[in-house]
Amino acid sequence: MFKVDILSNRALSHLWGISARHVYEYPSTDDKTRLLLQRGDVFGILFCESPAMRKALRVLQPASRRELALALALIRPAAKGARGLSRADLSARQDLFVFDDDASHFLKSLLGCSEAEAEVLRKQIVKGQRGKDAEPLQALESVLAVRNLSATRIREVVQAFEHVGQYSFCKSHAMGYAHLCWALAYEKAHHPHRFWQEHRRAVGQGGNTVYRPWVYRREAIIASNSKQLDVLSVNHTGGLAVGGQKTLRGDPVSELEQYKLSGWWQGEQFMPDCFVRPMNSTQSWDRSRSSRCGDHNLLVVADRGGMKDEEDEEEEEDLVSIMRDATAEGAEESSADLVEFRGLLACGRRYKGQVLFVTIGVANGVFLDLSFSHCAAGGKGATPCTHQGQTAEEGRMCGSVRRVDLSRVAFVEGRGRRKKQRGAEWVECAELLLRSSADCLLYHLVLP
Repeated sequence: MFKVDILSNRALSHLWGISARHVYEYPSTDDKTRLLLQRGDVFGILFCESPAMRKALRVLQPASRRELALALALIRPAAKGARGLSRADLSARQDLFVFDDDASHFLKSLLGCSEAEAEVLRKQIVKGQRGKDAEPLQALESVLAVRNLSATRIREVVQAFEHVGQYSFCKSHAMGYAHLCWALAYEKAHHPHRFWQEHRRAVGQGGNTVYRPWVYRREAIIASNSKQLDVLSVNHTGGLAVGGQKTLRGDPVSELEQYKLSGWWQGEQFMPDCFVRPMNSTQSWDRSRSSRCGDHNLLVVADRGGMKDEEDEEEEEDLVSIMRDATAEGAEESSADLVEFRGLLACGRRYKGQVLFVTIGVANGVFLDLSFSHCAAGGKGATPCTHQGQTAEEGRMCGSVRRVDLSRVAFVEGRGRRKKQRGAEWVECAELLLRSSADCLLYHLVLP
């Protein structure tokens, strides 16, 4: 009996709509494809377009399908211990596990057992960790002790298996996805118009995608260098989607009005009043913006302690959260890196109830990654807020960052410090204002 996994059906449908070429028939090296991947220009490439993956690509600078497979595996939670290292370091150290297979090969080499025995032991450890059972690791310690390894070496080995119970890739899956993503990247680099035409057909109106529909529409417009694309002219909002249309009074329909009704807009210009610009250390931020609010004005003052973790149900971890562990050891920053910004929400999520990750667009093809860390989750130190019709307890629950509903948010503005590390760049925010498409203030997050 053979088990066959059919991976990423939508991406296969997307690729086959562009070309009948088999994924293994694409050239293994191509300069346009390599450069596209290395600058993180992977919007529209399913399974390769998340903020975490875009950062991994900019850090690793993959030049082949094998290196792309490495990037795909590194953003899985089980590969935590291998992040932040060069490809040479990863090759030199056997105790850094990127793929499932790495742990099995390490056990086989260390214990001198067969590959099958090593795989059985690895699976026992994985199942034990997922079931919160310490026995498999204790059994591993006993096996290592019999091998006359020193106590220090035993601790090192056990520590290497700390994360193997979390979600990870085996090499075959990683290489399968790498071939598919490489083929789509090749088509995007060489045939952008056809790529975006088929993306619309295969993916639809933005349902179940990483980014909001406007991101893909803007990328398609930029790629085709045209205000009016036939691929974008489908009128699915009752007549507003076509650029240049006028209102009943004869006025042009603004970008914002188009966005409110259809979730995207036509034309060459990005959404007005979006920016990222430097601040100096003595400059005060314009807090008058926070006075503009609608039905909700929720102030959350972050507490740096007393946080309770929640399970992360995502299969991948945002690379910004990974880099935060090393921020004190190498992230570049200075007073000149203080910035203020306002942009349109592209995507975002909460991470373990402590961090809010957001990506915003500030200009055509320009995106800014934001992190707001150690947010109050309704615990000790959070300032409860009430608004009309709410009790204090309701205000406390509504003011929790865990309760931030990003589906209601359109615009994000704030201030923070720009951080750079190994090719990746983000803004660590001190204050965030999350607004609706009507510019009503929904949530106000601020560090004390």
